[in-house]
Amino acid sequence: MSRKTSPYPLLPVPEAVDIILSHSLPLGECEVPRDEAVGLVLAQDIIADEPLPPFPASIKDGYAVIASVRYF
Repeated sequence: MSRKTSPYPLLPVPEAVDIILSHSLPLGECEVPRDEAVGLVLAQDIIADEPLPPFPASIKDGYAVIASVRYF
């Protein structure tokens, strides 16, 4: 089996990121209604006024699921 080689050299990730960023322009911020924000990225972090859930909870809290599979 012969092995094909790419005509394009592999680049280290930091070098590839630098190339991409040197050809990109940052987008400006804008305000949109929440219902129209699907698919957009936040310009800044959102911090909740209160924790959710509003009580101490273990990271092991969750739901148990029982599932069965029938093969016909």
